[in-house]
Amino acid sequence: MQAKQDFVSSLVALALILGWLWLTVSIDLSFSSDLETFSGPRAYPRVLLGLALVFNLVILGRAWLQWRAAAGEPQDEVSTPGRGKVVAAAAVLIAFVLLLEPAGYILTMLPLLIAVAWLFGARRPVIVIGVSLLLMLTCLVAFRFGLNTVLPEGIFAIDTLV
Repeated sequence: MQAKQDFVSSLVALALILGWLWLTVSIDLSFSSDLETFSGPRAYPRVLLGLALVFNLVILGRAWLQWRAAAGEPQDEVSTPGRGKVVAAAAVLIAFVLLLEPAGYILTMLPLLIAVAWLFGARRPVIVIGVSLLLMLTCLVAFRFGLNTVLPEGIFAIDTLV
């Protein structure tokens, strides 16, 4: 039964993602040149929706295979995170959104990644901090040089340091 629900939910998500991808075609950025078609603010939603599409197709395929394989077999109970973890994750995300602009990307992303890793059960501090730092820097480079988008600098803004 759970596989069928996952399959239907994934179909709904697929329809939403495809609709949003279609809407991104109509984004009019009169201030940008044709050279920025694959970078900058025009490409940002397309890249994120493309990633969402890939992940959704994987989930859709797995749900379909589980649904077909489990025809007539009893389903195992799925463990869900406790309410405390869900509330903590929501609080961390809200704090990230509220502090991103004033504090900057570097000071908000690293604690977010560490907190999420801790909520998912990672308990080795050196690895958690190392992976979080690597992921934060990878995202920073991807946004700056891949998408040609500057993330909020916060207190590390160049004009405030000079």
